Amino acid sequence: MAEKKKTGKKYIVVFQDEENTVLKTAFVAEGDGAQPPEISAKKGETAHHEVVFAGWDTDFSRVEKNLVVKAIYKEIPKKYLVMYFHENDRLLGMESVSYGQAAKAEVFPEKEGDAEYEYPFLGGNRPLDHIEKDTNVKAVFGRK
Repeated sequence: MAEKKKTGKKYIVVFQDEENTVLKTAFVAEGDGAQPPEISAKKGETAHHEVVFAGWDTDFSRVEKNLVVKAIYKEIPKKYLVMYFHENDRLLGMESVSYGQAAKAEVFPEKEGDAEYEYPFLGGNRPLDHIEKDTNVKAVFGRK
C-alpha cells in the first residue's frame, strides 16, 4: 500500500478531561501521531472504589483532521486482603478480593485427630460472600 504523501498540512488536537477542561493543545502534521499530556493514573477514590484513567475516547495515532480527545475515567472496586489462619494462628494463605465480591476460600486446613475425636474442617469464622474490608479468617473445626 502506498504511503500517503504529506501535504505539510497541520491539524489541531485538543486533549480534554471529562469536564471539558483543556489539558493540552497541539498542532500535528497530517498523518503523524499526537503526544498526549501526562495525567495521573488515579483521579480519586470513594470509600470502596477508585477512579482511574482508562484511556482516551479517540484514536490520535494518525491525525487526519482536527480532533478533540477526551480522557475516560472509570470507577473500579478497591481490593481487600483476605488472610486465612489455622486455629493456632498460623497463616495458611491469602487472596486479594474486589469490594463486594466473594472470597474464593480455597484453603482447607486439617487438624489432627486424637484417640477420642476427629476434627473435620467446617469453614471459617466469618462470612466470605461479600468482602468490604481487609479480613482475617480463622479456621473452625468440628469434633466427632
